[in-house]
Amino acid sequence: MKTKFISGLVMALLVTWQANSDDRYFAALAGIISPMFEYHPRGEITAEGAKAMPHYRVGYDSENRLSSIRFFKYGRPSDDAYFYTHEVRYTYDAGKRVRSYYGADGQPKAMWRHYYQSENVQREEFTRSGNKVTLFLYGLDGERVEVGTGSYAFMADFGDPRGFVQTQVKRDNSANIIFNYLPFEVALMTVGEHGFLHQILNVAPDGGAVVVHTAAGFAEMRILFDAYGNELGWEFRDARGALANRAPTAVDPGYARWIYEFDWTNVPLGQYSSYIERYETADGIRFCQGGVKCISRRAFDPNFNITAVANFGPDGKLAQDPGAGFARFEADYDAVGHRIEARYFDPDNSLRKNAVAIRRYHYDLAGAQTIEELDDKGQPLPAQN
Repeated sequence: MKTKFISGLVMALLVTWQANSDDRYFAALAGIISPMFEYHPRGEITAEGAKAMPHYRVGYDSENRLSSIRFFKYGRPSDDAYFYTHEVRYTYDAGKRVRSYYGADGQPKAMWRHYYQSENVQREEFTRSGNKVTLFLYGLDGERVEVGTGSYAFMADFGDPRGFVQTQVKRDNSANIIFNYLPFEVALMTVGEHGFLHQILNVAPDGGAVVVHTAAGFAEMRILFDAYGNELGWEFRDARGALANRAPTAVDPGYARWIYEFDWTNVPLGQYSSYIERYETADGIRFCQGGVKCISRRAFDPNFNITAVANFGPDGKLAQDPGAGFARFEADYDAVGHRIEARYFDPDNSLRKNAVAIRRYHYDLAGAQTIEELDDKGQPLPAQN
């Protein structure tokens, strides 16, 4: 039963697309970590309610299959969607499903997702034969492309009763790792009781036993979703399912749990004003990345524009994030969502002194952006070549 559910959820590869659709409105999409998962609208709202918030307008054909997903913000088409374009359109043929992406101007546009880490994918073409699905990727010129993670093709086997087993290959047909943070060459993916992504498991090359990946130090990444599809964190576990710290050889080593804690404004719709990220070891001990960053707090306006970031160290005081280069950040936006100013602060809560302290953003009538960079005294910095 589970295999049939996942297969239906992820790959509804049926026949011929119908132009007539029944549109519904949703506040968000649930997180996915594989292109083999279908986009999952969540937080259904009315057409009237959608006018007051960013939302996805989702079309269905006469067979109740997805025909399009379009994102709107400030009451107009926006490219600020989960897939970084305005729209994904679907076409179906016998044994084949195609997702194509378009910008707010209606023109073909390259999408972006972390499992690709490149901006050269305009079309995803899924072909099914029995339990096996193959994904090829195409650019704006219509030619097949290799994505930034090095993958040239993705394959999934839905014959496993636990979920589906995904592999991916390079252009030379050798096995590929999706990305170093989750270095699994062969991954078993499952869904949880509420229908959202649940586990990514490292399995032996034959797709069988769940085993610890040497470079990662764990066998399982577990994604924590609530019943509404809100992502609450990640856990890393060994082959027995016990929490396991990321190995010293892994990206971001040392912790077993990455936790989000939200200041909710509407839980069913996934709306919040801010959240914090924090980390724990397998023993439940607080973990500080690099010994420096223990907690990061992000704040947002009602349109989910990020308005503030603050990083805190072991003593609970502001701490410099070595990756971001600041301890605190603030941003302002105009009435249509353009960022107009960003400010960067040092751990003493003063404007940053050894790098850009203020960025001011200017827009012409066509929306083209220019950026003015200032120091902590508000004086212009020399233009960078």
